[in-house]
Parts: sequence; C-alpha cells; structure tokens
Amino acid sequence: MDIRRIEANDKDSVNLVLEGSLEQLQRIEQLFRSGQLNKILGITVEDIQITLPVKEKDIVPSEVLVNLSQWLNNVVDELWKTVKEVLDEERVELIFSHRYSSSPAVLKAQHIVLGMPPNSHSLALVVAIMEQSGQERDICLQVHPIGSKNLPDNLNLVAFDTTSGQTIVQDQARNDREWIQLNINGQPGEEFSIKIELGDVNVTQNFII
Repeated sequence: MDIRRIEANDKDSVNLVLEGSLEQLQRIEQLFRSGQLNKILGITVEDIQITLPVKEKDIVPSEVLVNLSQWLNNVVDELWKTVKEVLDEERVELIFSHRYSSSPAVLKAQHIVLGMPPNSHSLALVVAIMEQSGQERDICLQVHPIGSKNLPDNLNLVAFDTTSGQTIVQDQARNDREWIQLNINGQPGEEFSIKIELGDVNVTQNFII
C-alpha cells in the first residue's frame, strides 16, 4: 500500500490518500470501524472513504457464477471472506439464527460498495449454505450495513431465476432495519441470481448451487 498524497484542510486536519488493493483498503476500513485504527496510529481518524477504480468496480460484485456447493468442499473464491473479516464483532453476533450457528453451514461474506462516493453505501452480503437430506441445499442470504447500525430505507434484496428473470423471493429494508434476509432452497446445478438495489443503483451476483 502506498501514500499517494497528503492534502491540507482548513481545519486542524489533513486528508491522507492511500492506494492499495481492495483487500488492503477493506482491512483499513475494518480497523477504523472497530476503533482499532486510532489506537494503532496514535492519532484520531475522523472518516474513511474507499473509491474504486474501474478495474475494481468490475470485481465487486462479480458476473462470474459463484458455485455454492464447492463451498461445502472448502473451495471458495478469494473475494469471499469469513464474516469476521468483513464485519465487526457486534455485527457478527447478529449473523443468522441459532439454527445456522448450530448446524454444519458454510458462511462467507463479501464487501459491496453500492453507488459512488459521496453517496455510496458500504454493505456486506453474507451467504450460508447447508446440506439437507438427499441433494437438497438450504441457502440463507443477508445484507448488513458496514459502518452504521441500520440499512438505508427502501434497500431491496431480490432473488430471481437467472434464466427467466422471475422473482423467487424478496425483502426490503424499512423502519430502521439492521439487516434483510432471504431463505431459498434448491439442488446442485440449479442457478439463481440476487440483486441489491436502492433507487436506480443496483448490483447483481449470480450463483449456482
């Protein structure tokens, strides 16, 4: 990670512009949200904003099919992290129900930036897959805010058939909701997509079970 430039403000502060990989910048943001960054640097960091260049915007979210059944064999793309790597400890405690915490589910998370600064929203898409009897798979998807307690009102999470575009299930954030959640099931080889949208801004992720 490199320091690109230092910009002086009118106030008794400076803007420090860093350049690095998405993973490095996300790690700094996590340290900031948890309060650890101030302790490590010995200074007060007032805010952090991540601006993604074109090549990084093409990565999050990915148009590549995410194979969830491979997760059960511990084959996971590097863009998907553990929930502890993406969310703070208090938020991790809210992830999923007791049903998932006590079952052999595989949980992964991905940091998603919805929109462009200064009006962007930092979100976490959390996905769990769990084997059931036969070939059946249970899948739970959640969207959590990063850096705030509640999701923006009217944020939608929609699961739809990848081929037909028909909606399978959807959920919407309203009245200060802390997360939104979808539960679906299917068998290996079946495809579906999810869309996270707010107004005219959206991101889509494609999955195969």
